[in-house]
Amino acid sequence: MHSGTTANGPCLACYTPTDTGLAVEADQLGLIQALKRLTVPEGTARIMAGRFLGDLPVPPRAIGLRVCRPCAEAAGASVDLMVNGSPVPVYDFTD
Repeated sequence: MHSGTTANGPCLACYTPTDTGLAVEADQLGLIQALKRLTVPEGTARIMAGRFLGDLPVPPRAIGLRVCRPCAEAAGASVDLMVNGSPVPVYDFTD
């Protein structure tokens, strides 16, 4: 992709194509909590967290997630276009 372009991909909650997303600052457990808030079932959230961060404990880090606007709003979050180099809203799940 070139700078300034967006790409559609599936929303991680409902699988609708979207070019929006957000980020979470989290370790594995925080990422699982964030995904569950976005209505991802717990078992699926655990698998996704393992794929994003591996199975070993890691320090919190920012993880970009592709999420459509309706799913984000249902979880009380906001999203922005996922454009290369542009910031998206970041939510802290480090507690």
